[in-house]
Amino acid sequence: MTIKEIESRSGMVRANIRFYESEGLLHPQREANGYRNYSQDDLETLLRIKLLRTLGLPVEEIRALGQGEAALPDALDERLAQLEREQAGGRALPAGLPDHAGGRCPVGKPGRPALSGRLRRRALR
Repeated sequence: MTIKEIESRSGMVRANIRFYESEGLLHPQREANGYRNYSQDDLETLLRIKLLRTLGLPVEEIRALGQGEAALPDALDERLAQLEREQAGGRALPAGLPDHAGGRCPVGKPGRPALSGRLRRRALR
């Protein structure tokens, strides 16, 4: 698949795809002419990266996950704990993440880790 095709299928721009490649998270094959040839596995890797970045995991953590140096449940639990600390400190949650205040969270109640389980399931897809 060409860069244009993987851009379209992943919803990522070329610069982001190249960035993740330069960070060692993506390894497309090279054709004889030097062009990159992206596989279905590369596309799935990009979609996983996109999800994990949306959840707020840093590139370093995603790299550790890809290299087997970290476990996804642990990384998600730590991210959830970080978000809860930020929320308790008065910082707003990133857009798209539920608000636990007043029981408005659609995936759990305050003090219950239901969000963590849902994050894990989404990231494992």
